[in-house]
Amino acid sequence: MNRTGACVTLLAVTLATGCGGSNRRTEITRFPQWDFKSYERIAVLPFTSSDRRGQRDAELMGESVSTLLAGNGEFTVLSREDLAAIMKEQDLSSLSDVSDSSTAIAPGKIKSAQALVVGKLTDYELIAQRSEKRVPRYQRDRNGRMVRDRRGQAIVIGEDVIDQYRHAARVAGTVRVVDTATGKTLFAHTCPPREDDSTRSGGPPSRTPEEIAAKLAESVAREMYAAIAPIRIRVKLDSDTLVVAGDYFDGEYDKLSKVPRELSRVLVAVTNMPPECDGNPFRLAVCAKDGREHFVQHEFVWSSSLGRKGVSVEVPVKELIARATPENDRFTVKLYSGRDESPFMTREFSLAEAKE
Repeated sequence: MNRTGACVTLLAVTLATGCGGSNRRTEITRFPQWDFKSYERIAVLPFTSSDRRGQRDAELMGESVSTLLAGNGEFTVLSREDLAAIMKEQDLSSLSDVSDSSTAIAPGKIKSAQALVVGKLTDYELIAQRSEKRVPRYQRDRNGRMVRDRRGQAIVIGEDVIDQYRHAARVAGTVRVVDTATGKTLFAHTCPPREDDSTRSGGPPSRTPEEIAAKLAESVAREMYAAIAPIRIRVKLDSDTLVVAGDYFDGEYDKLSKVPRELSRVLVAVTNMPPECDGNPFRLAVCAKDGREHFVQHEFVWSSSLGRKGVSVEVPVKELIARATPENDRFTVKLYSGRDESPFMTREFSLAEAKE
């Protein structure tokens, strides 16, 4: 099993022919947009913050990213001791400005790691507000119920002023991966600002701005990790995501379960992928049912701009006829996420019986 396959355990979901249009949930590997397979040994430098109040949260973010990467199975993450040695040996202060991808280390200065992960809290705002809120005071009877006039309107007898408290935070960050051999930035990702708040009347909310910011920083750290490493995500797929068809016309595939032998070619297509699949690599393959040889393979990167037609591959019917046997004229289409060893979706089809 390759390193990507080792990072998770899954059961592939097989969708058989004739499932109709029902939706199924399954897992795929979401691959990062950089050449991560060439960089097994990485070091996560202590994260920094543009606001000194956020420095502790930044450090915890870095520790969280390091822990997640170490548990991913794809990387060997340098220990704290090795990282401390690097920090002592090299002046890495120039890497603190992760928003500037031109900032680089001197090539070849760090031997123990192939890449460095550098992160920063670029936006860190704490908000604590107190305001007065005026609310009407209603007339009530001896049972505490509102008294209403002839029109059914509640009778107002005065006004109360209460304190309104709001605690909020706003957090954003940037992370990049630096090649230690060349000093160049391999990949950079910006996490857009995240905000959250708690409001309460009569007294301060139970969550402080600092606690809100810490939770937001945790979510930013998870986003950084997901941008750097291959991860498993759950997606909802229509059974018509993977189709075998005779043609594509007026925005629809002419789906087939039995392929007429007189056709010159048949289409194997991937369509209707969810937005979570955008930018992710996939692999389409065809083999004889229960066979091991993929006589058709096609790699592609999914994009929502592909529209309803999606991605299709032409398979010559004469190729199918040549590979069919009297005992087995069935074939399997398989859809893989990137280099995963197990398909997350399959569909079977067969050749129609030969005409007399």
